[in-house]
Amino acid sequence: MRTATRIAFLLPLAAIALTSAGCGTGKASRPTADPPAKEVPVVEDSGFPTPTTTPGTTPTTPPAAAPAPDADRAAPATETGVNLRAIDWANARLSLPASTRCPSPVQFKNHEAKSKDYLYWIVDGPRRPAYGDLDGDGREEAVVPITCGNGGDGTEHLVVFAAGGNRARPITSIRTQHLVSFTTHSIKNGQLIATLRQSEIVSSHPETRMRKYRLRSGSLVQISGPTRFNNW
Repeated sequence: MRTATRIAFLLPLAAIALTSAGCGTGKASRPTADPPAKEVPVVEDSGFPTPTTTPGTTPTTPPAAAPAPDADRAAPATETGVNLRAIDWANARLSLPASTRCPSPVQFKNHEAKSKDYLYWIVDGPRRPAYGDLDGDGREEAVVPITCGNGGDGTEHLVVFAAGGNRARPITSIRTQHLVSFTTHSIKNGQLIATLRQSEIVSSHPETRMRKYRLRSGSLVQISGPTRFNNW
């Protein structure tokens, strides 16, 4: 009885020992190592989306940015002022250049105006505005005959206007001397051509002179013709 019990106790121990021996003689399994990671190149940010590639296609490149406009090739300025030829000069409100020495602005009505002690006349009789480019900028100026004075017959002026905003902008003027009148004026080849005639009060044989002017730096400069009358 005691022997049988001992055998029964030793059998499980033997089984455990055999199992341990088998494990000790076998080759131990090694853990599988992960494949080395691929290096990813670092690309600096260019400000454009990264080109994408699809298998079987050619990589696409974003379009180049449009070049900045060249300041030296900017579009020329355009005149957006009033149409000088459409002005009703006989009834216009006008500012006059300081060279006339007459107060302004003045409101004309039927060719006439009054300001303080000054009387004005504009495009009266056969005299009419002349139009043309006097400064070479490709835009027309208007030369308008205006008379103003605070006594007597007044002084005659040829006033140059340019288009400015919604009204005529005065630039400069030339004027006659006492007892001399502008009989004609026109604009040809960028020049103002004016004809002046003496009054018969001055001489029984009044003289006539033709002068040409150019507009330079905001002033009318005489470029040809006599500067004075022989009998004065």
